[in-house]
Amino acid sequence: MPHAEDAHVVSFDADATVAALHDAVGGDVRAVAEYDREDVHVLYATSTVLDLFDGLDGLQAFAATVHDHVEHDFYNREFFADLFPLSNDTDAFTATMTNSHVVRYLADGEGVFVAVTRDASLDAVFDALDETV
Repeated sequence: MPHAEDAHVVSFDADATVAALHDAVGGDVRAVAEYDREDVHVLYATSTVLDLFDGLDGLQAFAATVHDHVEHDFYNREFFADLFPLSNDTDAFTATMTNSHVVRYLADGEGVFVAVTRDASLDAVFDALDETV
């Protein structure tokens, strides 16, 4: 059974973000977490993801480990603005792996982490994020 919790860390409606992601790419959503500079909170995870991390506690421990490096997202945003001055703001960082895409989407010192299958449309993911974050 998937894990789902209400948002409480960020100022934008992260619950609407999760719903929009499900509407956009359906079953390709694997995990979603909200975060700011101080905290991370898992909003959604499939049973497969929970099994991979031996349950919610393991997933939350992993999310906390990743969160320890989240400050880099905000510094990298400034770096990219300096490096590519004509590109305006950097809103997201994306990693593509063999079986998944991971997106870290940023807005004003807070963000959302999204993991989807490799088959998911990143255009659809970004449309959902652009509309709700």
